[in-house]
Amino acid sequence: TDFLRLVAPHGVLELSLITVAGAAGFRTGWALLRPGHRTRAEALAVEGRAGVETALGCAVLLLPTGLVEGFVTPRGLSLPAALALGLALAAAFWSTVWWRGRPA
Repeated sequence: TDFLRLVAPHGVLELSLITVAGAAGFRTGWALLRPGHRTRAEALAVEGRAGVETALGCAVLLLPTGLVEGFVTPRGLSLPAALALGLALAAAFWSTVWWRGRPA
């Protein structure tokens, strides 16, 4: 339980951000391997831009994760409070991903 109390407030969001940034890199690499009907340069320009925007967005969102890790985690929250904070941050992130990623 001590490990969960220390990791839960920031870990769920942090691991989500790392996963999404990695997927952005795979998306860029996939454009080079399988450009489809576009040239490799066109595919890389389109997918590379989207991948860089996603990775930079994830990098910016690591700031609140660091703030939680630096200021909230040392306070020694109870396990339910730590889980609630971690899941609330992750829910906010994933709802934003869902909202921004839906088709126009």
